Amino acid sequence: MSLNYVQGQALFSGLNSIPKQYPYLTEDLETEVLIIGGGVTGSILGYYFTNRHIPTIQLEKHRMAMGSTSITTSLLHI
Repeated sequence: MSLNYVQGQALFSGLNSIPKQYPYLTEDLETEVLIIGGGVTGSILGYYFTNRHIPTIQLEKHRMAMGSTSITTSLLHI
């Protein structure tokens, strides 16, 4: 069974022609907090940890906030 939740293009993905690309992880790093995922939850966590000067690294397989986060946020604003 295939579920199709959203059709068309998300509103926010069309606002910027080139989404920001962050550097790839190419070396071993040490940190206190590792956040896996660049969606809305991971981004909020990263924001609060870094504002409190807690060493944090956030990893995302694709571009930050460009997966389901961009689609669900668009749906909330329509």
